[in-house]
Amino acid sequence: MSTSTTEEDNNDNDISTTCANCSKEGSDVDNINISDISNKTVNGWSASVDLRLLNIKDDKAAAGNICANCDKGEECIDSLKTCSKCNMAKYCNRECQLAHWPQHKKDCKKRAAELHDEKLFKQPPSEDCPICMQTLPSLQSGSRFKLCCGKMICSGCIHANKEMQLKKMKHLDLCPFCRAPTPQGVKNTFEATKKQADAGHAAAINAMGGYYQRGEHGLPQDNDKALELYRQAAELGDATSHYNIGKAYMLGEGVEISMKRATHYWELAAIRGIREARHNLGVNEMRAGNRNRAIKHFMIAARGGSHFSLLHILSMYRRGGATQEEYVKALQMYKEYLNEIKSDQRDEAAAFSDEFKYYEVPNDIKNILGVVNIGEEPRPMRDISIFSLLQPQP
Repeated sequence: MSTSTTEEDNNDNDISTTCANCSKEGSDVDNINISDISNKTVNGWSASVDLRLLNIKDDKAAAGNICANCDKGEECIDSLKTCSKCNMAKYCNRECQLAHWPQHKKDCKKRAAELHDEKLFKQPPSEDCPICMQTLPSLQSGSRFKLCCGKMICSGCIHANKEMQLKKMKHLDLCPFCRAPTPQGVKNTFEATKKQADAGHAAAINAMGGYYQRGEHGLPQDNDKALELYRQAAELGDATSHYNIGKAYMLGEGVEISMKRATHYWELAAIRGIREARHNLGVNEMRAGNRNRAIKHFMIAARGGSHFSLLHILSMYRRGGATQEEYVKALQMYKEYLNEIKSDQRDEAAAFSDEFKYYEVPNDIKNILGVVNIGEEPRPMRDISIFSLLQPQP
């Protein structure tokens, strides 16, 4: 005897609530365990019961409509708590989450790893100079951090501002952005950095950590103090501090050596756009034999201006560890970066002094890209389409 349903219900659900083999009423069908079907019968029922019934619970749980453990919560879905690792399973309380963990563990870790890689291998956004609005160079001498306003200013705008002040017969070194006087001399610069750090400025706190780590400006060499300051700056959002913490774990400075923890902090830094951290991750993956992951890291770093990562891909290509297509793509991405940062104003600054140099092209790729460093003779552009002529070298 079957359970009565309306014709509309049958059309909407098209799922029987009786045994598909013997027509017994299926009131206990929710109690059937899928794993028991291998025994051919469940409580005397034939294993040919409509298997769609057994998927109803899983479908609702997957859709986030019920607690993945106790099936409750569909009537109050807003109160369900989502698993913070996989963002899929939902639970009505902590007890249900713990009870369901043995079943959820495998799928949770798999999805969490997928979400992590999606975030990790996404090209981070570039940062622009707040004055000329062009992409900031990755080379350290290509930009300056101004303590007065907390802005990163490109070398071209720094130099142009100095030239403008000289033309006006003014010898004040004013910030190009906020027009505040720039601290002069090592002592005054240190005092200004310390003042900003005491005020809670993340980048200044990170700088103070570096001073303690190196024992500069009369401060004692103190790895523990440096790490404390790095952590404080990282909590305030400074990405470079994550890189410095990772380096401390790699070298064992103030902490026990742990490449696992170093990798964790470098990943946090890489996601925020720190190219050195991204490059280190690529090197680690390459040493671990994870070629594809290494190539991904080097590609992202090259697009962000890391010529070291580009050279690593070149080295891999010459040894047969990277394909011609991958090498060409890396060159194209690095050329895109150069096109974004180049400007006449920055070229003038770099020609004036090496302290304003904002990019550096490795010798191995100058001819290919048709790009030279400031002050060198121009070289003819080599069409990237003729890469079929290149062969891996021993």
